[in-house]
Amino acid sequence: MFGLNQQQKKVKEVFSRLFQKNKYEKLLSEYISLSEKHPDDQRIWLKIAETYFKARDIDNAVLSYKRVAESFEKENFFLKAVAAYKNILKIKPTLVEINLKLAALYSKIGMTQDMVGQYRIAMNFFESRGDKDQLIETSRKLLEVNPTAANRRKLAEIYQNAGMMNEALEQYEILSREFRLNKQYDDLLRIYELMLPHKPKNHPLIRDICILYLRRQEPDAALRVMERHHVDTDPEFSTLYEKARLMREALRKPAR
Repeated sequence: MFGLNQQQKKVKEVFSRLFQKNKYEKLLSEYISLSEKHPDDQRIWLKIAETYFKARDIDNAVLSYKRVAESFEKENFFLKAVAAYKNILKIKPTLVEINLKLAALYSKIGMTQDMVGQYRIAMNFFESRGDKDQLIETSRKLLEVNPTAANRRKLAEIYQNAGMMNEALEQYEILSREFRLNKQYDDLLRIYELMLPHKPKNHPLIRDICILYLRRQEPDAALRVMERHHVDTDPEFSTLYEKARLMREALRKPAR
């Protein structure tokens, strides 16, 4: 008896699936016929996309939503295009090209935070796949439309990890000028520390780093830098070295 009930249940499930499939096929046939009569009515294509999704035909659902989104975009209905692209990501979140489409749209309508979010999703995707070229290109695009210090530093780090040290140093140089201009000395020191291993004989850079350490009352760090780069006996650095030595002695004296 138990086996018969199980068999009946399976038969019922099969008929239910067939009914749903036939139902969606009929709906799609009607919607597609209607779209041929009204090819510019995107509401019909939205219904087509929804029906494909309900029928679990993900590929055709994506294609239909994409058609709608591109049509809205051409007509400058950007928010409607955004909604259609977001529907694609709901049903197939791995389509990174849709994240890039959304980023470009958000840029057009001035939604900067959302734009940055989409670019970062794409960058994380390319980074996880080891796609260096796409990661660099996307990071460049982000910096172009949102030239913040954080985005520039990220691009510099990507260049550095990719072995493109000249390009990385170019971005670090831009950051150092910006931080110096804005008197962001802690940020400036961090950038200089990244640059120094690649410019070990750059005396002005070494001098600036030591001055920044002394400004933070870290004479030991300044002395280590001068000694490591063999400028501690250089007459050019004699005054700075003595200042660092005296500061160290003063800081080590117990307070009265």
